[in-house]
Amino acid sequence: MDYRSIELDAARHTVFLKRAGMKLDLGAIGKGYAADQMLALLQSRGLRQAMVVAGGEVALGGAPPGEAGWRVAIETPDTGKGNPPCAILLHDSAVSTSGNSRQYVEVNGKRYSHIIDPSTGLGLEGEASTTVIARDSTTADALATALSVMAVGNGIRLAESLPGVAVYMVRQEGNGWKHHASRGFPAGCPGR
Repeated sequence: MDYRSIELDAARHTVFLKRAGMKLDLGAIGKGYAADQMLALLQSRGLRQAMVVAGGEVALGGAPPGEAGWRVAIETPDTGKGNPPCAILLHDSAVSTSGNSRQYVEVNGKRYSHIIDPSTGLGLEGEASTTVIARDSTTADALATALSVMAVGNGIRLAESLPGVAVYMVRQEGNGWKHHASRGFPAGCPGR
C-alpha cells in the first residue's frame, strides 16, 4: 500500500500498520528466512552437510561427502520450450528463484506476474525469472524479488556490487529468450 504507512519501533521490536485493513506480506523474504533457520537448526545438531529446500529457496551447508557441491537445478520460463533445466554446483550458500512460471494471471491475453512492478502497481508482464546466489537464503530471496522488477543491466550491476552475490536472469524477448548472467554466476546455464 505504501511503505510510509509502516512504523517500525526498533527499541520495542514492534511494527505498527497505520491504515485500517493493512497487511504485510513477507513472501519476498519469509521462505528464505525460514530456510536459513532450518539449516542453522540442522547444523546446530551436527548436520553440517545439509540442503534445505523451501519452495524456490534453497539453503546449502557443506558439500555432500565426496562431492564438490550440491547439484541445484534451476527451472526457467523456457524450460520445456526447447531448453532443459540448467544445473549448478554450490555449497555453503543459498539460491533463490523468483518468477512467474507458476504464479500468474492472464487478463485479456496478457500475462501478469504475482510480483508487483512498483512503477505501475500491476504485476510484471510477460514471462521471466531471476535466480540469485548469495551467502544466505534471506538475502537471496529478497534480492531475487527485488532484481525481478529492475531492468536487466541495472540488476546485474547491483548484484555485482554486492559481495557474495550473483544473478541469472531469463527474459522473454519477442518469440525468443535472452539469458543474462552476472560475473560470478557458475557455469551450467545457457548464456554462461
